[in-house]
Amino acid sequence: MLTEVENIDYFEYDVNINETSVLMCKAKILGVEYTKMKTITHYNSFWLGAGSNYEEIMNVQHVIPITNGMKGNYDVSFNQGDHLFVIVGNSLREGFHRADMNGMEIPFTEEEINIDGNVYKVFTSNNTYRQGNYNIDINS
Repeated sequence: MLTEVENIDYFEYDVNINETSVLMCKAKILGVEYTKMKTITHYNSFWLGAGSNYEEIMNVQHVIPITNGMKGNYDVSFNQGDHLFVIVGNSLREGFHRADMNGMEIPFTEEEINIDGNVYKVFTSNNTYRQGNYNIDINS
Protein backbone atom coordinates (compact mmCIF):
# COMPACT_ATOMS: atom_id res chain seq x y z
CA MET A 1 0.00 0.00 0.00
CA LEU A 2 1.32 3.39 -0.98
CA THR A 3 -1.13 5.64 0.84
CA GLU A 4 -4.55 5.80 2.44
CA VAL A 5 -6.98 8.70 2.88
CA GLU A 6 -10.50 9.12 4.25
CA ASN A 7 -13.42 11.51 3.79
CA ILE A 8 -12.21 13.34 0.67
CA ASP A 9 -13.76 14.60 -2.55
CA TYR A 10 -10.58 14.51 -4.62
CA PHE A 11 -7.19 12.87 -4.22
CA GLU A 12 -3.98 12.95 -6.23
CA TYR A 13 -0.75 11.11 -5.44
CA ASP A 14 2.59 11.09 -7.27
CA VAL A 15 4.85 8.06 -7.23
CA ASN A 16 8.04 7.29 -9.16
CA ILE A 17 8.27 3.91 -10.85
CA ASN A 18 11.41 2.23 -12.18
CA GLU A 19 9.71 -0.56 -14.07
CA THR A 20 6.32 -1.36 -15.55
CA SER A 21 3.86 -1.65 -12.67
CA VAL A 22 0.22 -2.36 -11.95
CA LEU A 23 -1.48 0.19 -9.72
CA MET A 24 -4.69 -0.60 -7.90
CA CYS A 25 -7.07 1.93 -6.40
CA LYS A 26 -9.77 0.92 -3.95
CA ALA A 27 -12.49 3.36 -2.98
CA LYS A 28 -15.54 3.04 -0.79
CA ILE A 29 -18.41 5.32 -1.80
CA LEU A 30 -21.61 5.24 0.22
CA GLY A 31 -20.62 1.84 1.58
CA VAL A 32 -19.95 0.29 -1.85
CA GLU A 33 -16.35 -0.74 -2.55
CA TYR A 34 -14.90 -0.08 -6.01
CA THR A 35 -11.59 -1.40 -7.34
CA LYS A 36 -9.74 -0.18 -10.43
CA MET A 37 -6.41 -1.56 -11.70
CA LYS A 38 -4.22 0.15 -14.29
CA THR A 39 -0.94 -0.95 -15.84
CA ILE A 40 1.58 1.87 -15.96
CA THR A 41 4.34 1.27 -18.49
CA HIS A 42 7.75 2.67 -17.58
CA TYR A 43 9.56 4.07 -20.60
CA ASN A 44 13.23 4.76 -20.34
CA SER A 45 14.68 8.05 -21.34
CA PHE A 46 16.49 8.29 -24.62
CA TRP A 47 19.83 9.78 -25.59
CA LEU A 48 20.32 12.49 -28.19
CA GLY A 49 23.59 14.08 -29.17
CA ALA A 50 26.38 14.59 -31.67
CA GLY A 51 29.72 12.83 -31.74
CA SER A 52 31.91 10.38 -33.58
CA ASN A 53 30.39 7.27 -31.92
CA TYR A 54 27.41 6.33 -29.77
CA GLU A 55 29.56 5.73 -26.68
CA GLU A 56 30.11 9.50 -26.48
CA ILE A 57 26.35 10.02 -26.24
CA MET A 58 25.25 7.35 -23.73
CA ASN A 59 25.82 9.47 -20.63
CA VAL A 60 23.79 11.63 -18.29
CA GLN A 61 24.60 14.85 -20.23
CA HIS A 62 22.69 13.56 -23.26
CA VAL A 63 19.65 12.00 -21.55
CA ILE A 64 16.27 13.28 -22.68
CA PRO A 65 13.46 12.39 -20.25
CA ILE A 66 10.28 11.11 -21.85
CA THR A 67 7.13 12.72 -20.53
CA ASN A 68 4.58 12.47 -23.37
CA GLY A 69 6.39 10.41 -25.96
CA MET A 70 9.59 11.35 -27.71
CA LYS A 71 8.17 14.27 -29.71
CA GLY A 72 9.97 17.53 -29.18
CA ASN A 73 12.65 19.89 -30.42
CA TYR A 74 16.10 19.85 -28.91
CA ASP A 75 19.23 21.95 -29.34
CA VAL A 76 22.31 19.83 -30.11
CA SER A 77 25.94 21.05 -30.27
CA PHE A 78 28.06 19.57 -33.06
CA ASN A 79 31.81 19.58 -33.57
CA GLN A 80 33.07 19.54 -37.15
CA GLY A 81 32.37 16.12 -38.72
CA ASP A 82 30.05 14.81 -35.98
CA HIS A 83 27.18 12.45 -36.62
CA LEU A 84 23.82 12.84 -34.89
CA PHE A 85 22.88 9.92 -32.61
CA VAL A 86 19.47 8.94 -31.27
CA ILE A 87 19.64 5.99 -28.89
CA VAL A 88 16.52 4.31 -27.49
CA GLY A 89 15.78 1.26 -25.39
CA ASN A 90 14.45 -1.62 -27.46
CA SER A 91 10.96 -1.13 -25.99
CA LEU A 92 10.95 2.45 -27.34
CA ARG A 93 11.93 1.52 -30.90
CA GLU A 94 8.40 1.93 -32.23
CA GLY A 95 8.21 5.36 -30.58
CA PHE A 96 10.95 6.87 -32.74
CA HIS A 97 9.78 7.77 -36.25
CA ARG A 98 12.09 10.47 -37.56
CA ALA A 99 14.37 13.40 -36.79
CA ASP A 100 14.42 16.64 -38.78
CA MET A 101 16.88 19.50 -39.06
CA ASN A 102 15.56 22.73 -40.62
CA GLY A 103 12.49 20.85 -41.87
CA MET A 104 14.54 18.19 -43.67
CA GLU A 105 14.36 14.57 -42.52
CA ILE A 106 17.72 13.20 -41.37
CA PRO A 107 18.55 9.77 -42.86
CA PHE A 108 19.82 7.23 -40.30
CA THR A 109 21.30 3.78 -40.15
CA GLU A 110 19.96 1.59 -37.34
CA GLU A 111 22.08 -0.72 -35.21
CA GLU A 112 21.17 -2.96 -32.27
CA ILE A 113 23.54 -3.08 -29.31
CA ASN A 114 23.47 -5.02 -26.05
CA ILE A 115 24.83 -3.45 -22.86
CA ASP A 116 24.64 -5.40 -19.60
CA GLY A 117 21.78 -7.52 -20.95
CA ASN A 118 19.76 -4.50 -22.12
CA VAL A 119 19.03 -4.08 -25.84
CA TYR A 120 19.22 -0.61 -27.38
CA LYS A 121 18.65 0.74 -30.88
CA VAL A 122 21.28 3.20 -32.07
CA PHE A 123 20.34 5.54 -34.91
CA THR A 124 23.39 7.15 -36.53
CA SER A 125 22.93 9.91 -39.09
CA ASN A 126 24.23 8.97 -42.50
CA ASN A 127 25.69 12.46 -42.85
CA THR A 128 28.19 14.38 -40.78
CA TYR A 129 27.66 18.05 -39.96
CA ARG A 130 29.59 21.28 -39.56
CA GLN A 131 30.43 22.68 -36.18
CA GLY A 132 27.58 24.59 -34.61
CA ASN A 133 24.35 24.36 -32.65
CA TYR A 134 21.39 22.85 -34.46
CA ASN A 135 17.76 22.44 -33.51
CA ILE A 136 16.65 18.84 -33.97
CA ASP A 137 12.94 17.98 -34.19
CA ILE A 138 12.08 14.46 -33.09
CA ASN A 139 8.86 12.90 -34.47
CA SER A 140 7.55 16.22 -35.80
